[in-house]
Amino acid sequence: MKVKEFDPASAERAWQAFRSSIGIAAIQTPRQYEQTVAFMNQLVDRVGENERHPLAGLLDLVGELVAAYESRMHPVPDAPPRGV
Repeated sequence: MKVKEFDPASAERAWQAFRSSIGIAAIQTPRQYEQTVAFMNQLVDRVGENERHPLAGLLDLVGELVAAYESRMHPVPDAPPRGV
């Protein structure tokens, strides 16, 4: 598999366009979390369980952002199985 050469200027333009169009980035605040979850729910409504849908990859990425924020804000404590 050939690796595509990275063009930082092109990536920056694409990222800025994506962020301004969709408003998705790493979640830092509760408000951003709420907005991202709302967007994720819209994607779920559109994509459903169709893994071949053109937006399925975006749904995966947005889900990872939400999961990362939730694990930072609500970590699962270490406890023996009976203690949970």
